[in-house]
Amino acid sequence: ASVSVSVRVRVTVGFGALILVLVAVTIGAGIQTRRHQADLAELQEHSTMSSLLQTTEAQAGISAELLQRYVYTGEDLYISEINVHAAAAQSALTEALARGGHPDLPLVVSSGAELVQGASTVISLRQNGDEAGASAELERLAPIFREYRLQLEAMSASELDQVTKLRAQADEAGKIVFWLLVASGSGGAVVALVVSFWIARSIIKPLASLERTARKVSEGDLTARAAADVPREFAHLGSVLNEMMSAIEARTGDLREANRKLRSQNKELADVRIQAATDPLTGLGNHRSFHKTLRDEAAFAASQGAPLALIIIVLDGFKEVNDSLGHLAGDQLLREVAVALTRV
Repeated sequence: ASVSVSVRVRVTVGFGALILVLVAVTIGAGIQTRRHQADLAELQEHSTMSSLLQTTEAQAGISAELLQRYVYTGEDLYISEINVHAAAAQSALTEALARGGHPDLPLVVSSGAELVQGASTVISLRQNGDEAGASAELERLAPIFREYRLQLEAMSASELDQVTKLRAQADEAGKIVFWLLVASGSGGAVVALVVSFWIARSIIKPLASLERTARKVSEGDLTARAAADVPREFAHLGSVLNEMMSAIEARTGDLREANRKLRSQNKELADVRIQAATDPLTGLGNHRSFHKTLRDEAAFAASQGAPLALIIIVLDGFKEVNDSLGHLAGDQLLREVAVALTRV
């Protein structure tokens, strides 16, 4: 009778410890998973906000370039495109404001509205034949537009910093969950081995089954499940282990899907950055990209003590092309020159 009691006590203590380890790991994994999900939700919000701000900057830049061309050429076909891109910029900015965002965002929205009103004035003056007045109004809007873009860039950079920070936090939470799983498998294996030496021969087999399952989990096999055809006492433990693994496997799938969506959003952000630095007509780097490249090359040349050269290409007879064939033909010529430059 004393041996029987001793075995029951050892079984109770041993498997009680194993259950406590598994429950603790499950609770810890659940807490880390919720933290990971919260970080991903906040990351997505900052990512969306950054995308909206970069879209605003890109669309506003395109609208400003088209407005400048319209003042110089007077071609009415530019007006509708100017309005479309300006409306897209304001739409993205309005959506960003509706989401909350940076505290200075209302000021940027106000500046955007002022720029839209100024653009309407420029178009009106140019349509009435007052090219000088339109140019003067355009010059007045230039510093406002420059400050507007600088504010958008600063806010977008701030949002991207938050995205980077939250991504690091999410990765850290994922690592913690992984090590909790490893600790669960290792701890369960150790406890199972200790208990197997304490109990009678008749229960060694179910213990060995639990041990094999725990080892598979520690090796990364989240599909491992405990056997069901075991004595009642061990069947309950196996059920708890299987439920835990099912929950962890489901959460791991959610984490993988969230990471896939995050990579997709990062690709979209990279595409928006490329568009923001590209001239919409030729596909070459725009004014902003040119100055950034020039600054980088100048700094590199200065640090290396090397000479630096800048080649300026002028298209002979380009004005005659515009005057004789129209500005659309001139635009096509610029695109073909851009393709030729790219090829060489």
